[in-house]
Amino acid sequence: MNELGAMSGHEERQKYCRERMEALSRCLTATVSYVGKANLGDAERCIQEYEALPSTALPSTHVPLTVEMSALHGWFFLNFIQFFRETDYFSAFIGQLRQNGIDYDVLNAAEALYPRVELPI
Repeated sequence: MNELGAMSGHEERQKYCRERMEALSRCLTATVSYVGKANLGDAERCIQEYEALPSTALPSTHVPLTVEMSALHGWFFLNFIQFFRETDYFSAFIGQLRQNGIDYDVLNAAEALYPRVELPI
């Protein structure tokens, strides 16, 4: 934060953060993250699907596979996010759930379409 605070403007800070993120994420092949239990009070009983998007799953990183886990109202939700079309890893993951007697539902499988957002300089 001290380094960012010492920089002269938003463009310089953005470039620095992007370069650091790219350098750090290039050494990762996959990430498994647990965001924890959501606490949404009485609204929890109405929620049927819950998704969390960690920074390692954003297209600007170089992490090809991320599994994000979260818990809500007695259920675990897993977001399996990948940046390649092959389904081998997903199929193997589902196979492991089945092999270990873990009941699951695949709520959806779709290409992630993230908006391209550019911050003003």
